Amino acid sequence: MAMSSLHLVSDHLWQSTLFAAVVAVVVAMLRGKRASVRHALWLAASIKFVVPFAALTVFGAFIGSRLSLHVPEPAPDFVQTMTSAPFVPQIAPALSIVPSSTATAPSSVLLPALIAIWSAGCLIVLAAWAVRWTRAYRVARSATSYDTGREVAILRRVEASGGSLSPVARSLRRGGSLGRPRPLAMRLSDATIEPGVFGIWRPVLLWPRAMSAHLSDDQIETIFIHELSHVRRRDNLAAAAHLLVQAICWFHPLVWWIGARLIDERERACDEDVVRAGRDRRGYAESLLKTCQLSVGAPPAFTAGVTGSDLKRRLTTIMAAPIGARLGIVARIAFALAMATIVAVPVINGAAGVPQISSTITLPDPSKTFEAASVRQNMSGDPGSSCCFGDSHHVTARNASVRALLMQAFPIQSMQFAGGPGWLDTDRFDIVAKAGAEIPDGDVKVMLQNLLIERFSIKLHVETRNLPIYALVVARADGQLGADLHIAPCESSSNDQPCDEHVVPGGLNRAGREEMLARLAGGISRGGSGVSTTRAHGTMRLLASMLSGVAGRLVIDRTNLDGRFDWTLRYMRPGEMTTDATQRAPDLFTALQEQLGLKLEATRGPVEVLVIDSAQHPKNDDFEMPAQ
Repeated sequence: MAMSSLHLVSDHLWQSTLFAAVVAVVVAMLRGKRASVRHALWLAASIKFVVPFAALTVFGAFIGSRLSLHVPEPAPDFVQTMTSAPFVPQIAPALSIVPSSTATAPSSVLLPALIAIWSAGCLIVLAAWAVRWTRAYRVARSATSYDTGREVAILRRVEASGGSLSPVARSLRRGGSLGRPRPLAMRLSDATIEPGVFGIWRPVLLWPRAMSAHLSDDQIETIFIHELSHVRRRDNLAAAAHLLVQAICWFHPLVWWIGARLIDERERACDEDVVRAGRDRRGYAESLLKTCQLSVGAPPAFTAGVTGSDLKRRLTTIMAAPIGARLGIVARIAFALAMATIVAVPVINGAAGVPQISSTITLPDPSKTFEAASVRQNMSGDPGSSCCFGDSHHVTARNASVRALLMQAFPIQSMQFAGGPGWLDTDRFDIVAKAGAEIPDGDVKVMLQNLLIERFSIKLHVETRNLPIYALVVARADGQLGADLHIAPCESSSNDQPCDEHVVPGGLNRAGREEMLARLAGGISRGGSGVSTTRAHGTMRLLASMLSGVAGRLVIDRTNLDGRFDWTLRYMRPGEMTTDATQRAPDLFTALQEQLGLKLEATRGPVEVLVIDSAQHPKNDDFEMPAQ
């Protein structure tokens, strides 16, 4: 479990690092374009650190299971590798055998220790930001609301003219409905801070009271255009999102470097908006310098100011560099398609990977019935029960519950039954049924199904539900298997028919083989003292079927191991234990990993369920159960 969790984290970090590297290359190619485009790309690289591709894959699997989607052509192997476990080697499962000790997970202390270190770092970062936010909030709280005056008049004039905003942008920045944009509130502060916008959902402009006397109206206008650009672009929201990323991935230096790039590009984007609005470059540069001279400190934390980033480089860019060009329509479509593909591929891959459970439940052919049958309720109170199929033409059940009989009749697992009255589990019955002549093996259970449905007036239907299941997968990343799982040659029978899956090959007649297969599929291969030992030969599909009866969930084969294998699996049956040290065995999950090099991964998928709508007690027949 620890190793699996560490692999998931490692995969996600490699994915995010690679994604950021690709973004860095694209940003370098877009130096001549608008800074807002580069800022958006860096923000996407930041968000990727908290949105693993695996989460999108799980989301796709959820959609696929809900809508019963079936994608006939799964994503190519290299795409599946990139969206699931890209940098953990996925070598084709080798059939070499390694000692079970090398397949064990790392010390159970490692994962808790790493979680403790990560939690401590995360709390430290959050605590530091909480202190900074508290200080910024106190500055904003102590500032005085300012509704009239020279600065407010200039601000409203800039808002009315739209500043750098397009007509579409002006219509979008509104107070919840179509119409006039919501005016930006202003507060005057006595602190010697630089101007800045504080708040995310209802931002306010913090303006130092003493600064206005040193700036002309045109210079104030350029600063207001800059701040309104921050509001329009929702820069405080983007900054808060990256602060969360930094808290979660505080240990990754690339996250902090991306944070610096975000500040650079957002300030340049606002500078471009000022110049694009037709303001004099020299006058704007002078207003920035004066603001910096008049402000003792930087803007309060969690505010978007005007002098952030490298001021010297910004001034050089404002004075000399051309305004960044817009992306052409082809480039914008290409970027949109690229981002949509990045999100859609893992989602589609998840939907394609939803286990497609083959149809396992079919309602019986009503024409197949026993020639004679008797049912009587057993009132003995004995705890034991039995149900056996005779020589292919009769069935005898003693002191059995109806649900147990249904599980014998329908070839499905217990979790695939639902509904029905409680007495189906508690009341016991004796049943004897005979056919007129020997019938095909497969028809006996169908006839038992019809008998139960008829005599107990059972009404049922089949539906597909999204249920917890297990996927049987190879435990080791290098594909090596455990010491008790061996590839086995397929030995054909004397009449050249393909060899079958079988348990402990040889020495079984047809009836014995069918019984052993049924016991294997139900997970019943028992030893003393609560220990089960299964020695079998067959495909991984057969092993998954056996595990379904033991694990309590349907198990599907996802090992990608073809062919037939010989395996020995020794484990302690669920709910049982022994004090005899010589008879002890690991639990099923541990035994699978240590002995076979396989493991069960919890997931969800569409599972066919037999739903019992209603049932009624039968009338007792006048007969005596034959002696055992």
